[in-house]
Amino acid sequence: MLVQIANRIRQGRAAAKLSQRQLAARLQVSAGAVGRWETGTIHPSISNRVQLSRLLHIPLAELIPEARALPAAAISNPLVIAIVQQVVKLPERVQEAILAQVAATAEALEGQDAPVLDKPGR
Repeated sequence: MLVQIANRIRQGRAAAKLSQRQLAARLQVSAGAVGRWETGTIHPSISNRVQLSRLLHIPLAELIPEARALPAAAISNPLVIAIVQQVVKLPERVQEAILAQVAATAEALEGQDAPVLDKPGR
């Protein structure tokens, strides 16, 4: 799994025509960290994976294994994305547990209209 994520990051960066240093600057990490992600030595945090998904146009499900359990429609659901963005602020062990629960909930709700997020202050 780590190797698959590493390959997708390397391929996405090459397709975006970014050097490791340029990608690192956009993510506010070291170029060495990007290099270690691409060799599979370490994996990026979930918050970095969310940013990598956006920057490199890689489906989030390919970078967050827990998201693979989500139905395809749920991965693009703004509510699910908003949940993932909040979950990435938590400690990593908590992130995994919550994302597994989000996957189970998304599966149970598959085919139903997604709730609309209210903006704060409403």
